Amino acid sequence: MPLQGESGRPIPVFRFLDSMGLPFGDLSVEVLSWIGVLMSLLLATGDRCFVMWAPLPFALWLTYLSIVNLGARVVIGYGWEWETLEVGFLMIFLCPMLPSRSGFPPWLPPPNIVIWLLRWGTFRLLIGAGMSKLGERSSSCWRDFTCTDTHYYTQPMPNPFAWLFHNLPTSVHRTEVMLTFVEQLILPFAVLAPLRCIRISACLAELFFQLCIVGTGNYAWINWIGALPCIALLDDGFLSYFFRTSMVESATKASAEAEGHLPRGQRRVTIPRVLCWMYRTARFPVHMLLLGFILCKSAAPLKELFSPAPWLAYYDDYFFVNAQGVFGFINKHRVNLVLHYTHDPLPELPKGARRSQKSCADTNGYIAQNERERYACADLEELCGKNKDVKKLCPWTCGICNTSRNWDERALRSMRWKPLEFKNLPGAVTRRPQITSPYHYRLDWETWIQTTASMERYIEVWEQERRARRGAAALDIPLPGHIRALVRQILAGDTDAMSLMGTSVLELLQPANNKTNAAWLPPTAIRAEFYSYKFTTPTQKWRTGAWWTREKMSQPHVFERAPMSPKSASEDTWAGIARSPWQRHWVLFLSVFGAYASLCGIVDSVCSLSISTLTAELAGVLYYMACFALALAVDYEHMELVQQISKQMKASVETLPWYMVIAVTSLRPGFNGVVQLSILALVKAADCGFFHLLKFPREGFFRNVLVETCKCWWDVGRSLVLPTVLGIFAYSAGRQLEQLQLPGTG
Repeated sequence: MPLQGESGRPIPVFRFLDSMGLPFGDLSVEVLSWIGVLMSLLLATGDRCFVMWAPLPFALWLTYLSIVNLGARVVIGYGWEWETLEVGFLMIFLCPMLPSRSGFPPWLPPPNIVIWLLRWGTFRLLIGAGMSKLGERSSSCWRDFTCTDTHYYTQPMPNPFAWLFHNLPTSVHRTEVMLTFVEQLILPFAVLAPLRCIRISACLAELFFQLCIVGTGNYAWINWIGALPCIALLDDGFLSYFFRTSMVESATKASAEAEGHLPRGQRRVTIPRVLCWMYRTARFPVHMLLLGFILCKSAAPLKELFSPAPWLAYYDDYFFVNAQGVFGFINKHRVNLVLHYTHDPLPELPKGARRSQKSCADTNGYIAQNERERYACADLEELCGKNKDVKKLCPWTCGICNTSRNWDERALRSMRWKPLEFKNLPGAVTRRPQITSPYHYRLDWETWIQTTASMERYIEVWEQERRARRGAAALDIPLPGHIRALVRQILAGDTDAMSLMGTSVLELLQPANNKTNAAWLPPTAIRAEFYSYKFTTPTQKWRTGAWWTREKMSQPHVFERAPMSPKSASEDTWAGIARSPWQRHWVLFLSVFGAYASLCGIVDSVCSLSISTLTAELAGVLYYMACFALALAVDYEHMELVQQISKQMKASVETLPWYMVIAVTSLRPGFNGVVQLSILALVKAADCGFFHLLKFPREGFFRNVLVETCKCWWDVGRSLVLPTVLGIFAYSAGRQLEQLQLPGTG
C-alpha cells in the first residue's frame, strides 16, 4: 500500500512509523490504533499529570488525524469524525504545556479564549443542524411537523426505546418536532449570551435534548461529542455541586492564586510562580492567534450553514472548522437488507440459465479523477446506471456479476436457509433492537446509508407494482458494492469478515467431515433480499412478540462459494483465507492495559522518589511491550521477529516478571497492587500460552492460559477472583477451539 492518504492528505504519524522501519500497511494501522487506546486510557483515567498536559491530547489528535486522512469511506465520510478532530484540536490549547499532578494547577487556569471557542463550536453545531432542516434539501415533513412519525424506525440503528417513542400519540410527535426547532434555532443564541443564568439554562436544556436522542437511537458518538463542548457553558460555581468538598476547596484556592486574590502574607515571589507568570504571558498571544485563526476559518462554514441548502462539509485536510448540517433529510420508509446463508448444496441451474462470466471483476486502481480527488469503482456506484464507461469498467460494483436472477425460487425455498444477522441492523422480526451507542458499527451504518437512505425511489415503484398486480411484487434492486465484497469474503472463508456480522463465526463454519473435523467450510451460498420494515403496534407486539413487520420487495440475489478443487474435496481440506486467531485480541488488550498501569506506576514512583518501584515499573513496561510485539508478530507471521523476541524473553518469562511482582506488591499494597498483580499474571499466562501455541497448536490456547494463570496465582498466594473468572471463559473457549480449528489458529 502506498504511503499516502487520500489525494495526498497529511498522515504524519504513519510517515513517522515508516521512517522508524514500520512500513505502511495493516500492521502499522493496528499498532497505531492500540497506541491510541493506550493514550486514551492515560488521558481519561490515568495520573493527573497525563490529564493536565497538552502533549498527550496533541498526540491523540495527530494519531486520529492520520487514521481519518487515510480516506476510508467508513471513516472520513461521517461528520462526527470531523467534529472529533475539531474539538480535539481545541483541547490541545485547553491543557497547559507544563505538567502538574494537581487537578487544579495553581497559577495555570484554563484560558478563557479557548473556553469561548468551545462555546462558538457549540453554536455552529446547533445552528447548522437547525438550518439544514429549513434548506432546500430538507424533507417536507419538517414543515408539516410530521418527521418523527417515521423517524424512529427509519433512523440508522434504532434501540428498544425507539419502538416505545414511535407508538406515542400523534400530538406528542408534533410537539417533538417543535421542540427540535426551538433547540436548534433559538437555543444556540442563548449559548453565546453573556448572562450566567441564560448560559447555564441553555447548557442544561441542550444536555437533556442530547440525552433524549441517545436514549432513542444509536448514533455512534455524534451526540456525545456534540454535548462535550456544552460543558464549557458551566462555571465553577455550578460544577461545585457535583464534586466533594475537598476538590471544591482546592479549586477555589487555585482560582484565588490565579487571580491574585491572596492575603498579603501569602503573596510571596517564588520561582514556580515567576515561571508560571512567564508561561501565561507567552501563551496569551498564542491564544489570540488561535482566536483569529478559528474565526477566519469559520467564514466558509457559516456561509454554508446559511445557504439555501446547508449540508455537511469540511474545508481543509486538518478539519479545523467544519459545517455540521446534519439530519435535514428524514426517510419515510425503511428499505432493509436481509441476508441468509446455507451449507446445503445449491440446486442445478434451470435450462437456459446462465452464470456470470469468470472474468467478471472490477478494474483495479483509480478509473476517474477530478481536480481534488481520484475515484475507484467502489466510489462510483451511483453512476452505474448513468455512465456506460463506469458500467463497463466496474461490472462487479454495478451488479453485472450477479448470478441470482435466474435461480428457481421454489428450489431455493426448499433449502435450509439460516439468518445472517448484522450486529445492529434489523433482521429477524422478533429480534430486539440493540443499545450500542457510543460504540460505532461502521458496516451497519454504511449499509443503512446505501439502502434506507438511498433507495426510497424503489418504494414508489414497488407500491405501483403491488397495486398493478394486486398482490406481492418483487423488484430487481442492485446490491451495494460493499455488501458484494463482504459476501465474497465470507464465502472465501475470511473469519475477519465473518466477525463483522452478528451471527457467530462458529455458526457460519461447518465441518467438512463430521467424523474427522479435519476442515471447516464456509457457507455454500448467501442469499440477499430487500424488505420494507416498520415497527409493530403495541397490539401486534402483545400478540406475536415481534418488534417489526416486514414485506418482501426484491428478487433474491444468490452468491455461490467457489468450488473446491478435486484434491481438496478428497482430502476434506479448505484452501480458504487464513486470518488471525481471534483469541489474540484480548491478549493485546491485556498488554496495553498492563503498560498503562505501569506508566501510572512510573509517575507515582518518580514523585515518591522510589528507585526500586521505578525499576520494577520500567521492567513492566518493557515486558508488556514485548508481549504486545510477540502477539502481533505471531498474527502477521513475522517469524524472524517471533524468534528474536522468543530468544530475548526466554529467560525473562520465567524469572523477571515475578521479581517485578514481588517488588510491586510489596511497595504498592492495596487495590492497585492487586490489579497490577492480576494483569501481570494474566499477561504472563497469555505469553506462555503463545509460546505453547507455537509448539503445540492443537492443545488449545485458552486451556494453557488457564493452567498458567492458576500456577501463577498459586505461587503468589493472592485472590483468585479475576483470574478465575477469565480462566473459566478461557477454558470454555479453549474447548471450543480444540473442537473447531479455525483458519489461522494453527
